[in-house]
Order: sequence, then structure tokens, then C-alpha cells
Amino acid sequence: MKLHISTNALAAAAFLSATPLFLAAETYYFDTNTLGSIGYSSNIVFSQSLSIENGGDTVYLWYTKSDDGTKTYLTELPNLSETDSQGNPLHSISFGESMINFSRTFTFDTDINVERIDNFATNFVPRMQSGDYSISVGTISGHSYYTGFYGNTTNLVVGDIDNASGSVTNLGTTSNPLKSLLLTGTWNLTANGGGARSCLYVTGVENHSIDNPDAVINRVYSSNSNASYSLLSYGICYTGLTQAINEDSYTWFNSFEETAGIVVSGSESSTGTLTAVFTNSATATTSGSLWEGDRDFNRNENGGGKLALVMRSSTQTETGEYIYLNATQTFSGDYMGFSGGVDMISGGLFLNYSATGAERTHGNLKLRKAEGAQSAVFGSCARAVGGTFVFTDLEVSDGGGTIRVRLDINDDGSDIVLDTLTFTGKAVGGGEVTISLTNYDGNDPYDYLAYLITDDVAANGRKIISWSEAAEGGITFTTDLYKTFEYNGIQYIFEAYNGADGLYIGYVQVPEPAEWAAAFGVLALAAAALRRRRR
Repeated sequence: MKLHISTNALAAAAFLSATPLFLAAETYYFDTNTLGSIGYSSNIVFSQSLSIENGGDTVYLWYTKSDDGTKTYLTELPNLSETDSQGNPLHSISFGESMINFSRTFTFDTDINVERIDNFATNFVPRMQSGDYSISVGTISGHSYYTGFYGNTTNLVVGDIDNASGSVTNLGTTSNPLKSLLLTGTWNLTANGGGARSCLYVTGVENHSIDNPDAVINRVYSSNSNASYSLLSYGICYTGLTQAINEDSYTWFNSFEETAGIVVSGSESSTGTLTAVFTNSATATTSGSLWEGDRDFNRNENGGGKLALVMRSSTQTETGEYIYLNATQTFSGDYMGFSGGVDMISGGLFLNYSATGAERTHGNLKLRKAEGAQSAVFGSCARAVGGTFVFTDLEVSDGGGTIRVRLDINDDGSDIVLDTLTFTGKAVGGGEVTISLTNYDGNDPYDYLAYLITDDVAANGRKIISWSEAAEGGITFTTDLYKTFEYNGIQYIFEAYNGADGLYIGYVQVPEPAEWAAAFGVLALAAAALRRRRR
């Protein structure tokens, strides 16, 4: 099955998260509490779940409840895909009514279209028997330690994941991935403190890529102030770096908010990469972190799973064309350790240049603004200006892109400080790179421009990028807002110097008209002399 999901579904997510996905429905309860109390030890298949034999008695397991709490046990299996005339589901499912230690797998061998699945049983995880069955759930809500869905033939469509009660939800693990996922509402990551996180491992879409994702997730949210508990984990739900992550996944995220972040774990032998494609239809900000390692922000020095970032603010038409937007995603967390690179296509991505891990190489920075995109801007969101972020190579192609450089005054007020980038390799390709100068909060930098005035950019300019050799000749550097500016009645013009050790910028005085005329005269004489020599 090839998963093709228009981001029009994500454009509707504000509606989905603000109103119930489905109408009110009757709840079918599955009696995990009774199974737990009698020590039932088998995994469960829906078609065989009506009843069990216990000590010569038939124990029915599905029931409904009246308003006064009276239970009515069913003598035939419920229809879990029954809908009204508008296609809205008529039922919900609850595994138990109160928390019970019952660790089993429940396999659905039927179609499911329900308003909610509430799970009160610890480590009780549903799955689909095969891809021949479809599943659509308005809300999955965990009330105990661990809940979720898995199954490498399971294509899950869900409105919201609600972990507000402190549970952990896994949608696939390294041993049991999901095939595909569409989450149209919010994944609330709020988790307990027992060492587990909400976990994502969706890897089964054929020919998956950034244009054909395994998973499409609208909104990832956490309100937990503890950075360790605010992470969406790829592959491994628990603390530790002993298990290998060897599958790649491409996931579209429309926004990360509040304190939500991403962690990719795995042993040193891991070969898998999570490529997170930020499709933001609106600007979003989180104080969350981006990390390769365990949830306590330790990491393997010699390997492990990788995290790669793609910024493509966009929506998609029914025929698959992208409509590029200009929204941004900000991660201001204290940990920025990833190695899969950053690919800028449209919109803006701002990371914390002062975070732990900023000094490590993050792979390549690609600036390749799509045709029709308004911008493709990469820069810092650190609280203080002056941090440095490290990459391997700068790759410039297509429409190029923008590097935002913030300016601020140093502590004694004598000079400016700037955000900088370091490339351990070089700048390759061709296209225009815009150096966008802003003040410390991303606004008009005029008050700081005088500090950039120099008589010789090559000798005395400000170094904003370091690399191992000068950028290839097909790359040009310019600026946007202030190509020229006036200071004390004198006009200055922006210049960039592509040096062997880095890129230097500054403002040099615009020559007076007489100086321009003299300069042009010298050029004319040189041209005439050259013509004479060629005769």
C-alpha cells in the first residue's frame, strides 16, 4: 500500500483539535479486569473474545453500562465499525474501567471505526491482524502505564492521542512497527517518570521518501517541564542504547509546540534514520530538544540511530502539487545533538546555537529553496546572540536560501556579537545565499549596522561562516533588507568576501560621483589598452 496523504488533511487539523472528531457514542467495555484477576495468560483475538471458560463456567467479556452503572454482558460480539448515515461511528471501546496489571496483545480481525479507545490495562497493546482490515479512531487515550497500537500491516488513522493522565503511548516499536499512520489532531506526549516515552516507529510505506511519508502527524505537544519526559522517541520507548534501530522512516510534522521534542536512540550498530519533515502551515515554537541518544541526553559516540530535518512549510493539492508557505518552526531546547543534516526547502527553521551538542557536526546544511517558495531561512533562536552551530558541508542548489545572522551588543557595549556557522568541510554547488541581518529578536538590525562599517571587508570584515576552503564560484552571497544604508550622511553598501577560511561581511562607503567617474575612466583606459595589445 502506498500512503499518499494530502496536507489538506493537516490544514483541517485546527478544526479537528477544536471539536470532537465524532459524535457521542455508546461504549463497549472489554473486561480486562476479570482476565487479570483470574491470571489469563494468552494473547487475544477479537473474533474469539466473546467469552472464555473458567472452572467450568462461561465468562462473557464484552459489556455495556447503564447510567446507574449496571453492566449488561453481550452474548454476541459487538459491531465495531457501525456508523450513522453521516459515517460517524456509533461506538467506543474501553479496555477495562480501572487500572489493572494485564500485559497482553489484542488482535483485531475486523474493521474498526470508533469514537474512542480508552485503555486502563498496563502494557495492553492492540494491533490489526492484517492490512485487509481498516482502523479509524477519534481518540486513543491511555490511563495506565503503557498503551498504543502496532503491527507491520496496520494502517492507523487517529484523531488525537491523549496522554494527559500520564501514560505512555507507542505507535510502533523496533520489534513491532506500524505500516502507516495519519494523526489529524494532537499527540499529547505528557508521560510518566518511569523511564519511558511516547514512541513512534512507522516504517512500512512502499518507496517511502520525503514526498511519500510513512506517517503524517498534525501537532505534537507536551506541557511537561522536564525535557526528558517531553520527547517523542523514534523506535525505542525506554531509556538505554542497547537495541539497534535499523529502519528508516519519513514523517511529516505540522507543528511541535510548548516543550515537545524528538529523540532517536539505538545501539552503535544502528543504521536507521528518522527524517522529520516539518510541513508547518502556521508558525510554531517549542522549547523542546532534538537529540540522538537516550532520554537523559547521553549518546553513543560511535554510532546510533540518526535524526535528519527537512523544513518544507507547505500544503498540498489533491493532485499532489505543493503550495509553499512561509511559516517557521523553532526548537529552543537545551540539547541539539543530531547528525542527519538540515534540508531547507521553504519556510524557516530556527535552532538553539548555544545548546549542548551545537558544537557537534550535524551533517550537511542544504539550501535549496523550491520554485515558488517565499523563503528558506535557517538561523539561531538561542536566548543570547553569539552561538555557533556546526555542519559538515554547505550545499547550495535550486533557489538557494537564507542564513539569518542576528546582531547584538557585547557586555561592555564596545562592539557587536553575531551568530555564526562552522562547516568542517566546504561550500559546494551553485545559487544565491542571502545573509539576513537582524537584531537579537529577529527584527530590524539598523541600530547595529554601523558596527559593520569597514574600509576593507577582506581584511577587517566580520566572519560569520567558517569553512575549510573558499566557496565554489557558482555560489553568490548577498543580503536582503539593507543592501545599502546611510550613516552620518554617508551611504554604505553591503559586501561579502568569500575567503579561504570563511565568509566575511561588512559595509563599505559608496564612492562619491566623482570617484565613480574616475573609477570608470580607469576601467575604460584599461579596456582600451587591452584592445591595443590584442591587435
